[in-house]
Amino acid sequence: MSAPTHLKLIRKKRKRRKKLAQLRKKYLLAKTEAERNKILEKVARLAPWLSKDEFLAPLKNKNF
Repeated sequence: MSAPTHLKLIRKKRKRRKKLAQLRKKYLLAKTEAERNKILEKVARLAPWLSKDEFLAPLKNKNF
């Protein structure tokens, strides 16, 4: 019998959340607009359903 897929989905979601947190930190430290755009492109590949405003919302709310 194969392993449950639910555990794989949980692991994938946790990894995505961790990667998005890393990208938010890099976005804060980015000095040029080109660096910020590159980070936003990575976010679009990682989570295509996430808009720019949704990605930056935790930074504005200081919940980061």
